[in-house]
Amino acid sequence: MGDDYVPLKIELSGTEIIDPAIQQFFGCPITWQSPATKVWLNLSMLEHGNQRPLPITKPIIVSNLQLDDLLNMPQPLDLAKVMFEIINYSRYYGFPTLDFIAEKIGLSRQQLQRRLHDNGWTFTSMTNYILCDLAIKYMLSGMSIEMIAMVLSYSNVQSFSKAFKRNRGLTPVQYQQQLLERSLN
Repeated sequence: MGDDYVPLKIELSGTEIIDPAIQQFFGCPITWQSPATKVWLNLSMLEHGNQRPLPITKPIIVSNLQLDDLLNMPQPLDLAKVMFEIINYSRYYGFPTLDFIAEKIGLSRQQLQRRLHDNGWTFTSMTNYILCDLAIKYMLSGMSIEMIAMVLSYSNVQSFSKAFKRNRGLTPVQYQQQLLERSLN
């Protein structure tokens, strides 16, 4: 939308972060702790009428998976989605742990376990499910099993393979082969 584009207004679902750099980055009013993340765009930029359209200097190509990632923001009370996002985030700091996640969302280890248990989940099963789901996205993008294990912060390919097979019933290699066969048909 151009280097000088500024949205009209932004609502963010997270807790307020008091940092002038955030306000400066967006350049518009920000409302925190909203029920959903929303960005108000100036619709006049979509109207071309008799005017010349804005020049596009770079093509914008976004896959459905990328678009889903951008638009599928968690609601504050959607525990499953919040857990997905925080577990996905935490893997950049090593394999996700209960203590790390509990600290990031401001709960004790026991409180987090109780909340998960109240929904019929365990931290381990949820983490394995989420990481296997991410692994499939990476498989679809053509990433190697070794690279997927590394990106998901597993200590080695064998650990990743065991967790994946427990969750999906097939090894990552077998699952990737099935994906390849389906795409050829």
